[in-house]
Amino acid sequence: MNIFRCTNATNLKKLEGIQKKAIRIISKQKNNHPTRQLFIDNNILPLKSIIEFQKASFMHSVFYEYCPITVAEIFVKNPQRHDHDLRNYNNFNVPRPRIDWYKKMPPFSFTTYWNLLEEAKLYRNKTTFLIMLKGKLLQKLFNNT
Repeated sequence: MNIFRCTNATNLKKLEGIQKKAIRIISKQKNNHPTRQLFIDNNILPLKSIIEFQKASFMHSVFYEYCPITVAEIFVKNPQRHDHDLRNYNNFNVPRPRIDWYKKMPPFSFTTYWNLLEEAKLYRNKTTFLIMLKGKLLQKLFNNT
């Protein structure tokens, strides 16, 4: 699912349309029925939220070092310069892109999203982290209604 983040907006729009059509079919609703509440009622994340969920899940594996070393080497944690934890100790260094296209790539977009997560990234247990993250994304969807 992480690969979808690197695609263009047109393809994402098509995939969102297919997902919305599918949720309407599952819920036995008409073609023009709003989908936000259907996603909430069925406990299903929309495509954009799934992409965020997958980014965070991947970065959790990088942060807690259970992904392959060759992958983890791409992402650099902020250096710890003192004997105690500083404010951004659990963040990654975000590379500065020279072109906008690079903002879609994992070293930039994944680290940026991880750094925006607050208390969620402190859950060391992956299952607990994913349950909490999905709840947070569904709550965000619910609050946007």
